[in-house]
Amino acid sequence: MFYIRTADKLQRTARWIENMEGGLKYLQDVILRDKLGICEDLEREMNELVGTFFDEWAAAINDPERKKAFTQFDNTTETVDTVELVKERTQTRPTYWPTESATNDFRGTKWSSLSWQPLIKAEHFAGADDAPSGITAQVKRGDTQLAIFRVKGKFYATQQMCPHKRAFVLSDGLIGEDDKGKLWVSCPFHKRNYDLNGDNAGKCASGRRLDQIPDLA
Repeated sequence: MFYIRTADKLQRTARWIENMEGGLKYLQDVILRDKLGICEDLEREMNELVGTFFDEWAAAINDPERKKAFTQFDNTTETVDTVELVKERTQTRPTYWPTESATNDFRGTKWSSLSWQPLIKAEHFAGADDAPSGITAQVKRGDTQLAIFRVKGKFYATQQMCPHKRAFVLSDGLIGEDDKGKLWVSCPFHKRNYDLNGDNAGKCASGRRLDQIPDLA
């Protein structure tokens, strides 16, 4: 409790003692010999801290509503491995980022058939029009992962994968808007910005090549 009272935020205890005038000897005087006359207060504060402790993760797991925030997709309980693992010296580790970005441009592709299919309930986006950055969803349709955005009264959708490093994270990106109403989503990993509307919808505003363009619908 004395550390909590006097240390800087996130300061290591070793650095805390090194910076303390008198060092370990002073700390012993305070805690063991009650030099400052605060040990009774420290003991009471410690008991209060121990008595109010609870496991936040256990509470989230046991609360169905809070647990929903930790599901991979907002429209299904299915899961997909998004981290590619490789073997190295008999051990398993995540593979390195791809050295080259994705290069396939699917814009204008004529698919064999198209059909409407319900993906997620509209109630997921309740309150989106009152939120400055709207509300997003990560959905799964077959083997495809999509990011859906409800921003300023309109829906936008793109592939969930950021072409830059092929990470499935765009639904977690930040929504931005310029003074002309152009919207973009910024990849949370490496801050590539992709236009959501306008003539260049789907284009990477911070890249020069085709490999920075997601498949925007």
